[in-house]
Amino acid sequence: FTSIDEGYIEITEFIKNDNLKRFIKKFKNYIYKNTGLTCSIGIGFSKISAKIASDLNKPNGYFIFKNREHFLEYIYDKNLSIIPGIGKKTRELLGLFNIRKISDLYKIEKIELIKKFGENRGEYLYNVIRGIQFSEIDNKRKRQSYGHEITFSQTINDSVELENELRRQSIKLSKRLEKEEKYAKTVTLKIRYSNFETYTKAKTLKTGIKSWEEIFNAVKESFRKLNKKDDVRLIGVHLSSITKSNVVQLTFDDMKPKK
Repeated sequence: FTSIDEGYIEITEFIKNDNLKRFIKKFKNYIYKNTGLTCSIGIGFSKISAKIASDLNKPNGYFIFKNREHFLEYIYDKNLSIIPGIGKKTRELLGLFNIRKISDLYKIEKIELIKKFGENRGEYLYNVIRGIQFSEIDNKRKRQSYGHEITFSQTINDSVELENELRRQSIKLSKRLEKEEKYAKTVTLKIRYSNFETYTKAKTLKTGIKSWEEIFNAVKESFRKLNKKDDVRLIGVHLSSITKSNVVQLTFDDMKPKK
């Protein structure tokens, strides 16, 4: 199946609690009709709560945090890993103080968290479990990257088949660049093996590209240089360094006469 990352939309202005489930049904149907993909949906009072909600009933489910009180009650006895941004290293450090659940983390004062993790991280840890960590949804942000990847139902060890998949993905990404009249300068191969080890290999070009042949040639070069270690579980192509032009900015070295 194809895996697509997450996104946020602000629905407060045009929806009410009494028709949230109807909205979810229509939204999921729209996604499936236009892409053939299922999706999980989370609704909350903040980006963090919506993110956590979207992870609770995967795949193809939904969860709604009715309000902050509902959120706090739900997460209270959960493990720290339920909170985005509390990674393995942070959990290991907190574990040294016997802090393994959300309820345990409430015992640490903000000033202590700041001393241990710094101001930004410490405040985040203190605020997020209290439902007071907020960030705006930036609807005007320019797209910084494009990506497409697939997780196989069965692992694959055939290089020809894998290159054919990279070609299909290159074609899809090229169509998206064409539609938005954009170019990409960096092409990254992502590959995950059956042992779940994941590698990426990026190739940055001098000029922006958008044709599928150029994208495929770049990612194919990276693929063939990779020392494939095991059967492949996931493979993908990601484009970054997005520009509106493929004009090359010359340097003084470029203008020196060649010997």
